[in-house]
Amino acid sequence: MAEIGFIGAGNMGGPMLANLIKAGHAVTVFDLVQTALDAAQDAGATLAEARALAYEGASKVSFKGEYHRTDIAAFAR
Repeated sequence: MAEIGFIGAGNMGGPMLANLIKAGHAVTVFDLVQTALDAAQDAGATLAEARALAYEGASKVSFKGEYHRTDIAAFAR
């Protein structure tokens, strides 16, 4: 299965990453809101301490909510 970096684990991203984990994917997530991170961790996600660490080593990345062009550019390298 895929190693997925996930930015944004709130109302939209939380259920999406939970479904990815249920499907057998490894998900590393970053969010600014601690309650979103807690729910993601409860679902089985690995927490990243910084945005860039969420997609380090990932084969795929999902950006939910607000994100920065620098995040996309860093993943594209």
